[in-house]
Amino acid sequence: MTDTELLTNADIEAVRETLSTARTMSSRYPASDKQLAFALKLVQAVGIEDDTLDGINSSGASFLIDRIRNIAQPYLNAQRTLSDNLTALSVSVGDKARFVGRLEAKREVYSGFGTSVLLVFTNDKYRVKTFTTRDWAYDLEVGSDVTLVGTVKGVDDFRGSTSTVLTRVRVL
Repeated sequence: MTDTELLTNADIEAVRETLSTARTMSSRYPASDKQLAFALKLVQAVGIEDDTLDGINSSGASFLIDRIRNIAQPYLNAQRTLSDNLTALSVSVGDKARFVGRLEAKREVYSGFGTSVLLVFTNDKYRVKTFTTRDWAYDLEVGSDVTLVGTVKGVDDFRGSTSTVLTRVRVL
């Protein structure tokens, strides 16, 4: 089953209409490169081949991102259900932990203190996540197999998915 098989033709058509609407929205601010790159990834993820998002400004890019997220939510929920059997590591807060797994998700997070990267790693049994500003995190590709060492900060339950949160993470 491919990623787009979970989306109906009506969903894909709704994304096409959203893309057209986003191109006509007016704003005096151009879209940032990061906004356009993220919007383009979402458009391509739902199976629409578009090499560029020419003519889309900041308002249009934000609108496009929000609408595609809403349209694709059932797909995202289905993906989340597939990984709900993963649990947190059986370690205590403050312990050093070694984890061998694959990078499943990577997302830049913006705050008043700057940019960091949220990394989510999984293996057959466990899910581990960390926030970092280290250079290696920006270079890591989704799907990469890695061995991590870090200090356990705690356990997080986000939307029903339990993860171990690590700090001061190093890649071996």
